[in-house]
Amino acid sequence: MNEEHLVIHQAQKAFWFSLLVLVMTIITGMELMHMQHKHMESYATAINHTGKQRMLTVNLLRLARELVIVQSTEMREQIRQQLRGEITDFRNFIAEFKDTRGMLLLEIDALYDTERFYIDNQVKSYLDAADRLTDASESTLTLDNPDLLIVDNLSDEIVAIFENETSRWEKAVIKSVNDTEKAEIISYAVIFTILLVLVLTSFRPLLHRLRLEMAALKASEQRISAVVTFAADVRSNS
Repeated sequence: MNEEHLVIHQAQKAFWFSLLVLVMTIITGMELMHMQHKHMESYATAINHTGKQRMLTVNLLRLARELVIVQSTEMREQIRQQLRGEITDFRNFIAEFKDTRGMLLLEIDALYDTERFYIDNQVKSYLDAADRLTDASESTLTLDNPDLLIVDNLSDEIVAIFENETSRWEKAVIKSVNDTEKAEIISYAVIFTILLVLVLTSFRPLLHRLRLEMAALKASEQRISAVVTFAADVRSNS
């Protein structure tokens, strides 16, 4: 194998190797982006869940207080119905979320379960007390009603729990975004490096060979021109 063929063969090997690494880098980067997207969806599900439960907790407390404070029998009946509706919505939401827990990634689902038993018990006690309050007689709807006191006492704790959970997920989202940005920067750096290696190991030797061939061709043309000129001079002198 002569020098020209050897250079071309080495350049071809370097080109295909660099191209293979480039394709693998792009595929790996796309897979990382897909995984980060799944993380973001899971975090969004968790944040929406805790935010919704916090809102329902606050609404239940407001309606429970209004049920006791209001004096009009007609208004009190309307509040009873609203309170029953909020309790039903709360329980339905919890059931729906449990049905969609499989959408969460395993590590997020495990983190979500760290305090779930305690939180569920607190929420159950809260809803049961609110439920009993809706069925309480007019004479027992006072500020010292035991079920109202349970709702009042548990509400701050439950709201704080959901706020802490939401804060935890938001921090996880920020970390996920930062990790994604770092992964993108690394991917771009690797792609740029591969392209640079591709240029240095494949195209540069070929360009160098092309310059040598062009120089050799030009030298050959000059020699041929000199020979033709010499032959013409010899013929004219003879």
